[in-house]
Amino acid sequence: DASGKWTLKPSKPLVNGVYDVSAVESDGAEKTLSDNTKDELAVNVAPPPPAPAADKPYDCVSTIARIAAVFPVRFEFNKDALSGPYEGSVNQYAALLKDARCLALKVEVAGHADFIGSEKYNQGLSERRAKTVVDVLTKAGIAEARLTAKGFSKDKPLDPATTNEARMKNRRVEFTVTQ
Repeated sequence: DASGKWTLKPSKPLVNGVYDVSAVESDGAEKTLSDNTKDELAVNVAPPPPAPAADKPYDCVSTIARIAAVFPVRFEFNKDALSGPYEGSVNQYAALLKDARCLALKVEVAGHADFIGSEKYNQGLSERRAKTVVDVLTKAGIAEARLTAKGFSKDKPLDPATTNEARMKNRRVEFTVTQ
C-alpha cells in the first residue's frame, strides 16, 4: 500500500523456516518495482493446539450407585416377587447393564430380609429375592454369566431400627459390581 505495508498470501500453508521473498509492485501505469531478497522472511507457525482430552470414560459403578439411590428394589413382607414400582427399578439396572459402555460389568445381586422369622427362613427368602431379580435381568437380555445371586438373610440391615419403615428398607436387593 502507499505506506509500504504488504500482505503475504501463500498458495499453500507455510511451515517453520526462512523464505526468500520476491515482491513486485505495479502502479497500473506500466511502472513496476521489484525486490528479490534472500532469507528475508522467517516464519514461525504456532503448533496446532493439542487434541482435546478424551472425555472421561463412563463410570458404570457410580451410575449403579445413583440408580440405587433413586430406584431402590424392595419387597413386601414375606414375599419374593417384585411388585409395584420395583420391577421398574430393576429395569433401570437392566438398561445400564445393556449399555455398550458397561458390557464388561459383572454384578452381585444381594438379597436381604428383615429380622422377622428364623435365620434359616430369612436366608432362603433373601436368596429367592436375589434370584427373582436375576431372572428379571436375564429375561431383559443380560447374560446370566454376568450376574451372581446371593442371600444375606437379616445379617446386613440397611436400617437397624425395629420400626415398620426400617423393616421395609431391609427387605431389599442391592447391586455390587464384582468386576
